Amino acid sequence: MRNPICGKKFVITGLLERYERLEALSIIQKLGGTTSDNPVNTMDYLVLGHQVWSELNNGIASRKVQKAAELQKKRRTLKIISEDDFYTLIDPLLFLLDELDLPKPRRDKRPFYQELLSSKIPYVGESTALLLEKYFVSMNELKEASIETLSCLPGLGCEKSIAIYEWLQTSKQQIPSVL
Repeated sequence: MRNPICGKKFVITGLLERYERLEALSIIQKLGGTTSDNPVNTMDYLVLGHQVWSELNNGIASRKVQKAAELQKKRRTLKIISEDDFYTLIDPLLFLLDELDLPKPRRDKRPFYQELLSSKIPYVGESTALLLEKYFVSMNELKEASIETLSCLPGLGCEKSIAIYEWLQTSKQQIPSVL
């Protein structure tokens, strides 16, 4: 399963039942998506919360909804989704946020980031190696990580996540594990 949030830009309009707006935007970002307060040509999703503004203005759609509808007419591949549809997208991924927040104990003497740097994994330079070391304690644990888990790491991004995941899955070399 691919992370449907990763690399997508979200705009939220209206009030959400489950989250404050900033909480929902933070979840999107932690899951690898980007957010904006204003509708833009590059947005992929407009999430419709409860529209108090529309109710107070004789059912006229908010500026964000109007802009999204305009973009759809121009054949922009933008999805206008309900709050429930938004939860359908994020709920299967929320467990990843809990996993990522847990600090991992170090079990070896050699810093894992040095092992990562010497492995020649695409896109893994010093900053990426240090980031991966925060969440994984060994090459074997990293190899067992799902694409969804990797894509949710803050600052890693979709392209790097996919390249690292594919390299780990197709690498013929024996991955050493220092215990």
